[in-house]
Amino acid sequence: MGAYGGIVLQLFLLGTFMYGLKIKEIKLSLLVGTLSQKFIIVPIISAIILSFTSLPLYVQGVILMEMMTPLAVANINLASLYNCRPKDTTTLILLSTIFFIPILFLLSSILSKFYI
Repeated sequence: MGAYGGIVLQLFLLGTFMYGLKIKEIKLSLLVGTLSQKFIIVPIISAIILSFTSLPLYVQGVILMEMMTPLAVANINLASLYNCRPKDTTTLILLSTIFFIPILFLLSSILSKFYI
């Protein structure tokens, strides 16, 4: 039951910070740096590392897909707990989720071509 309480708290915090969200206030360098690491740099490094393993291609594809998932709502807990730019964190979570939707179609075609 504690996990469900945690999920409710995280979604409540997400809604609280999204209420006063202004996307234009986020620094472009923070947005580009975070999203390029999440969707470009980490997956490329992961694919290189996975190519040296003896894991089945299906498992490699699953791990690669995990590396490209959007930022987690749990990051808001840490940002609000330590007062480390919780509104910027909320904006990054929202935008990474929005950007992940079209990337998901590209990722599925890449995975079906090379990994499955």
